[in-house]
Amino acid sequence: MASNSRIWRDSNTVPVTDIVEFNSGTLPDATGGIIQNTITLTSAIAVNAKPKKELDELQDTGLSTITFQITGHIKNPKNSAIPNLVKVWMCQPKFVIGSFPKGRFGIQLDDFPHYNVRPNTNRGLFLVDWTWIRPAETKGKVEFVAILKLNANLTGLNSPSYNWV
Repeated sequence: MASNSRIWRDSNTVPVTDIVEFNSGTLPDATGGIIQNTITLTSAIAVNAKPKKELDELQDTGLSTITFQITGHIKNPKNSAIPNLVKVWMCQPKFVIGSFPKGRFGIQLDDFPHYNVRPNTNRGLFLVDWTWIRPAETKGKVEFVAILKLNANLTGLNSPSYNWV
């Protein structure tokens, strides 16, 4: 595939349908582009309060969440298949009992493969939020921000390598 970024639904391999490719990708059409990806790893920190004494004591309770934020655009949105595909993805269930109970979305970043995620019975991404932005200054283009979150059990995290493909 020519694309350097893609998200898809319901497959432990990169599928040829139910996918959006960006930056020279052709699926479902060649209209999508990525401006930037942000991947945030958040630790769960417990605060043990010490009123009127020294500083509160902090306790590391492990990794809390991994959030993927994709900021991009679509050229010629009137004729793009991407907006309707996103609408379907957001309206339908985010997991499938039995085959994808942790989330049914995957992501592949060819130029940053350390955070690629392929969904299976032990891990997956939830498509949490998709925001469309129609900038008044730019005609024939719509921008978006998509938020996905990793959901996994210990097997899905694949410790100690943390390889999610």
